[in-house]
Amino acid sequence: MIPVVRISPTDVVKYLTEVESDRQCASNLLQTLRTNYSDPSLRSYLNRHGLRIALHAAGITRTHLDRIIERYAGQALATVSEQPFRLRKDIKGISLGMCCAIWRRLSPTVMDRTDLALAAAEEVISSIGRDGNIYADRNAIVRAIANLAGVLPEDADRACAEIERLRAAVTFRRNGVLKIANARSYDQERSIANEVLTRFCEYRPPDVPTVLKAMARSGIATPDPLQIDAVRTALSHQVSLITGGPGTGKSTIIKAIALLLREENPRVRIRLGSLAARIARAVGAKTGVEADTIHAILGHSNNANTHHAGNPLPVDVMVVEEAFMLGNGLFHDLLRALPPLARLIIIGDHQQLQPIQEGKPVEAIMNSGSVPTVRLERNHRSHSSEIPDAGRRVMQGLIPLPSAAIQIISTSSSKAALASVIAQFDRLSEQRGDSVQILCALHKGRLGTVALNRAISGNDEIAIGELVMQIRNDRERGIFNGEIGTVTDRSLTGLTMVRDDGTTFFYKNSELSQLRRAWAISFHKSQGLEYEHVIMIVSRSHLSMLNRNMINVGITRAKKTCVIIDHANALAQAVARNTGESRTTLLTDLMQGRNPLA
Repeated sequence: MIPVVRISPTDVVKYLTEVESDRQCASNLLQTLRTNYSDPSLRSYLNRHGLRIALHAAGITRTHLDRIIERYAGQALATVSEQPFRLRKDIKGISLGMCCAIWRRLSPTVMDRTDLALAAAEEVISSIGRDGNIYADRNAIVRAIANLAGVLPEDADRACAEIERLRAAVTFRRNGVLKIANARSYDQERSIANEVLTRFCEYRPPDVPTVLKAMARSGIATPDPLQIDAVRTALSHQVSLITGGPGTGKSTIIKAIALLLREENPRVRIRLGSLAARIARAVGAKTGVEADTIHAILGHSNNANTHHAGNPLPVDVMVVEEAFMLGNGLFHDLLRALPPLARLIIIGDHQQLQPIQEGKPVEAIMNSGSVPTVRLERNHRSHSSEIPDAGRRVMQGLIPLPSAAIQIISTSSSKAALASVIAQFDRLSEQRGDSVQILCALHKGRLGTVALNRAISGNDEIAIGELVMQIRNDRERGIFNGEIGTVTDRSLTGLTMVRDDGTTFFYKNSELSQLRRAWAISFHKSQGLEYEHVIMIVSRSHLSMLNRNMINVGITRAKKTCVIIDHANALAQAVARNTGESRTTLLTDLMQGRNPLA
C-alpha cells in the first residue's frame, strides 16, 4: 500500500507560522490558503513539504524534522509510515508518543498491538537510567509498559521477554525479587569492575619524614595523620581513593603527591581531570599539575573519543578530581583509555551531589572495600567547627543547629522568602572583601536563579559591578562553563569582565548570550567552590530537586556563615530525602566478585 500523507489546512497554517524560515513565502502561502486552495504554487509547496507538515502536526520539532529528512533522505516517507517506531532508535529525542502520533498520521495500516508493546518495552527499559539507576523491579517495568502502550499486562510481559531474548536487557534475582537491567548498563558496570580490579600493582611507600617534607613544601606544615596516610596510600597503590569534605586538604595532597612523583622521576607524566572545566582550572593552578576536563583529555568529539583502549592516553598518573560527580559512562571511557600500568588516583567528596549520568561508580567502588581508601575528616579551612558539624548533621538526616555560623530564617510565602534573601544579601555584602553567594535548586520560578538575580540587580541589562557567569565552554579564549567574574566596563559595543583570577575578557554585544548574572547560582554550579558567606534558598517549590546531599553542598560552600531561607518548612523535607541510597547499582557486587547474573 502506497503511504499517504494526511494533512489539513490547520496543519499547513501551523507549519507556515512556526517552522517555515522564509517569512515572505509563508505570508504569501497563508494568503493563498485563505483564497485559493487549488493554487499551483500552494499545491507545489504541499507536494514538496507535505511530509514535514504532517510530522510537525504530530508534534515533531524543527530540529527533529531536519534529522529525520537527513537520516532517511528519499526513504523518509516510507520509513516513517511503515516503521515509525524505528525513529526512537535512530533519531535522538524521538519519544514513543511521537511515534504513535506519526503512525496515526501516516501509516496505511492499523496499529499493531505487539509492535506497540515492544516499542513501549524498549522505551521503558532504556529509561531506567534516567534517574541514575542501573536496574529496577521487573514487575514494575511490566506495569509501566502496559500503562504507556495501553495494552494488557500479558502483552507487556511478552514484550519485556522479547527484549530479554534479544539480549537488550538482562534479568536476575535480588533478595528473591526479579530485577531487570538494560544490558548496556550491566556490561558497562562489569567492564568498570574489570578495569579497576586488574590494576593491582603495589609500590614501596615513601617514609613519613619524606612525606612531611613534601607536604610542608606544598602548604601543610602540620598535616594530620589521615592526610599523611592519603599521600602514602596514593603512592603505594596503582589505584587509590581519597575522599573528604571541603577544607580537608585534598588539593594540597595532590600537590604533595605530584611533588614526590617528580622527585622520583622528573619525566613522569601526570594529568588531572575533572568533569567541570572551572574545577580543573582551579585545582590545576593550586597544584601545578596539568589539568583539563575529562572530555578534553579523552579528545571527545562527535560522540567519539580520540583516546580509548586502542589509543591509550599518554599518561603515567591520572588524578580524577571531584570524582563522585562522574557517572558510569564517562568513568568507563576514562578507565578504558588508561594505559595498563598507569596509576589512578581518585579524589572527591562522597557526600556531595549524585552524578547526572546513570550509576554512582566511585561511591560503589568505595563501598566495595576493594580499593585502598582514605577518608579525610578534619576541616582545616572553616573559621569554626559549626559549618562542618552542620553538614554532618544534614547527612545524618537532622536539621542543622542554629549557631553563630548557621542561621535559619523561616518564611511562609515566596514574597517573604525573596525579601529575606535581599535583606541578608545587603547585610552580608557590607563586609567588604568577603564573597557572598546565593544558592538555590532551580533556575525558573519565583525563587529560581533568574528571579533572584533580577531582584538583586535591579537592572534590565547587565551593568558595571555585576557578578556574571560564563555558561558555555570557550576554549579559544580560555574561559569555561561555570566560571565567574565581575563586569568592570560597559560600552556601546560590549562589556569587559574580569575573572576571579584577574584575567580580563571582552564580550561583544553579539556574545552576551554566553553570560548570565551570577549573584544567584544553582547548587550544581557551586560544587567544588567556596565563599565567605552563603545564602541558601530551600523552597517548597524546589522539593522535586532537593535532598540532604544538596543541602550539605550548600552549607559546606560557606567558610564563615551560611544563612538558610526555609520556605514553607521545606528544609525538614529536604533533609529527610536521601536519594543517594535509592540509586541502584551492581558495581559494588561486581567489585566484590559477586555477579548476580552468574
